[in-house]
Amino acid sequence: MAKQRFVSLDLQSSQECERVFGKTRLTQPGPRSEVYSIIGAGKSITGAFFGEGVTVVGLKSDSDLIELDPRKGQIEISGGVTIAQAQNYLIPKGYMLTGVPSYPGVSIGGCIAGNVHGQNHFGEGCFSESLIQFVLAHPDHGLVSVGRENYPELFFLTVGGFGLTGLIVSATLRVEPIINQQLDVSFDRFSSIQEGYDKLASKRNSARYFHSWVDLTSASSKEGKGFFYKADFASKSEGSFQAVSCSANKKNHLRYKIPVFSKLTVSAINKIYYQKNKKFPKTTQSLVDFLFPSAGRLWYFSMFGKKGIIEHQVLIPDEFVTKYLKRLMDVLRTKRPFISLCHIKYFFGKRQFLNFNGSGLCLAMHFSAGSTELETLELIDKLNCEFNCITNILKDSRVPRWAIKEQYTEYDQFVSGLQKFDPRRCFRNTLSQRLIDVG
Repeated sequence: MAKQRFVSLDLQSSQECERVFGKTRLTQPGPRSEVYSIIGAGKSITGAFFGEGVTVVGLKSDSDLIELDPRKGQIEISGGVTIAQAQNYLIPKGYMLTGVPSYPGVSIGGCIAGNVHGQNHFGEGCFSESLIQFVLAHPDHGLVSVGRENYPELFFLTVGGFGLTGLIVSATLRVEPIINQQLDVSFDRFSSIQEGYDKLASKRNSARYFHSWVDLTSASSKEGKGFFYKADFASKSEGSFQAVSCSANKKNHLRYKIPVFSKLTVSAINKIYYQKNKKFPKTTQSLVDFLFPSAGRLWYFSMFGKKGIIEHQVLIPDEFVTKYLKRLMDVLRTKRPFISLCHIKYFFGKRQFLNFNGSGLCLAMHFSAGSTELETLELIDKLNCEFNCITNILKDSRVPRWAIKEQYTEYDQFVSGLQKFDPRRCFRNTLSQRLIDVG
């Protein structure tokens, strides 16, 4: 079979690999020495779905492979089905998935392997909170039905395990009844990230969902003024069902040779955007539009040109937020990196293995992949370690192994668990080759 070139959305990783569909390659009898990488929808920001010297294995997206059990409030679903397909199946029936990411073009298997989160982590937690069990395909173990009770260690090695335990063939997920397909949306401003965090922490129970936008392009202050939208189910139902849509481009995304985004253009855009939303009125918005603000917007990554983008997402424990933000702002004022976008969330969860989970302020920043920005991120790596923060491994293609080992206290347990379940290490990818694999 001819090889296919795979490229991460941030443009920091690429590789030519053979690609096959289906689980047969992983479960057929006989000795094998092949090394695999698992691909979902192929929309990962980092190179978590391909790698050097691997065969890429995935499932075709088939929306027919969904079965709802209203009595139990759960669905049986193929790992290759996308979030968009699942929600389009469920919402007209009065149900929805929870803990879903803002871009709906990712697969169910990808959501499990990344243990993703959505607009309401403080209430819904990560995607794994709705996961009951799943079927895993592995060359040495065949098909294994995995749950919290029968295979607890394998369950948590797979959830947020970057596809390193095998192919997620199918899953059983809890679904939630929908009160309404419309949301009442209100608006709140803040003059700094610190103020934004204070408001999110104190008001998180006042609404079901929160979106935020932060401006870090102002060279004079770098305090991070912005606003957030808060939303809850509307009291009155208005409008009809709106289908979830997302980019259908077969390629990962378009790649402009010349960057459209720059410090000047983004600064101007942010000023206009801020002024436009200063007097945002209370309004009603569809559930789909609010949950999936990134739908159909993969073009955003193309605007950075051939150098690409680096997204850095960090979770700061509550007790260190104030000190961390002060130090971070000092770094940003000194280095003056190009940050195109920033947003904040409030997290309430528990750390485990290499999952991006816990309690505190979740801060995401999008950097242009330039020399100044890389120098800035190296300083932020040290800052993260100093204040007991964790970096989202699935977002940042350049975070070094030493930082991840220092930040994640269960790093060694994760690696040893992988080795115990899969001594041959049949599954590898660019992410694991950079952060986990030895030799």
